[in-house]
Amino acid sequence: MPSRGTGLLCAVLLLTACTSHTRTQVTQTPSPTTTATTAPPWSTFVADPCLGVTDQQRVELESEGLHLDDRDRHTSDLGNPCTLSGLKTVPMVQVWFWGGRGLDDLRAEHEKGRLSPTRWQPTEIDGAAAIVYQVEKGPGWCDTAVELDATHYINTRIRYNDGKPTHDTCDQAQKLAAAVLATARADG
Repeated sequence: MPSRGTGLLCAVLLLTACTSHTRTQVTQTPSPTTTATTAPPWSTFVADPCLGVTDQQRVELESEGLHLDDRDRHTSDLGNPCTLSGLKTVPMVQVWFWGGRGLDDLRAEHEKGRLSPTRWQPTEIDGAAAIVYQVEKGPGWCDTAVELDATHYINTRIRYNDGKPTHDTCDQAQKLAAAVLATARADG
């Protein structure tokens, strides 16, 4: 026969087992999140600047005197330009999307005298800061740089290799820059 102490112990254990059971919820503390570095919306164009001009824009720009018959990418110390018409065509047309450089870097080059003092014109293109400038003296050459952000800009270049432009090269460079900017914004 069980002793009285054993019976009491069994009764306590039975009551403990039958009482309401509270569930303890274990919550996990989320681990610290890592912030992923997101590429700017125009990073595709930095890799392939030829994508900066759509087929429709090509037609419109050709009506402005730009013959856009190529889409060759080149790698050089000047970045990754897309030559939309080469040296055999008048004018030569190129587009760059500079990454890791901003217009402030271009301004610093100008202040050091590395760019032609003949043409340096700060302006705006569709609300974006821009600079129309020449790398070399002469009527057959003009660049336009349009700011995307502090470390990215579009650069367009029009160059009549024979030095005899049939159009205003800086006007053409600005129109090309406006088209490329519109493409970059639409894609972003």
